[in-house]
Amino acid sequence: MCKIMIVEDNRHIRTLFKNILKNRGYDIVDVADGGKAIKIYDSMEQKPEIIVVDYRLPTINGLELTQEILNRDPSSRILMITGDPRINRNVETEYGIKLRAKPIHLDDFVSEIDLLNEEVESDRNEDVLPKSSGRNRLFVQENEIGYELKIYGE
Repeated sequence: MCKIMIVEDNRHIRTLFKNILKNRGYDIVDVADGGKAIKIYDSMEQKPEIIVVDYRLPTINGLELTQEILNRDPSSRILMITGDPRINRNVETEYGIKLRAKPIHLDDFVSEIDLLNEEVESDRNEDVLPKSSGRNRLFVQENEIGYELKIYGE
């Protein structure tokens, strides 16, 4: 499971999100302030792959925080959850993030996180597997003792 940073100024919501995700096996860092989130992010040896961010935050807002994180690591997955009606779906395409409106059903929240985690895991697997070019293709084949990776074609 991947590391997740939750940036939410409402202590009750932050604690709820943190507890739900910890119980699902995620490694969680939680922060109440946008400016502090940047400082903590910069100090982390292992950066979070997923960041859950509210829009209204002390110091800097969620969009400013999103831009700062994406400037540092464009591959970060960011889920913005906001009750602010001024934030619309345009931020999804402009920033390349996911946007959900408050109130959010907890099942929907968990589903969004799990989908982002699948993307992270998929990216990790792409980095581990050798790349194929031309007509070479990688196949996973089941055999009597498990699975093996085979390359077909040349």
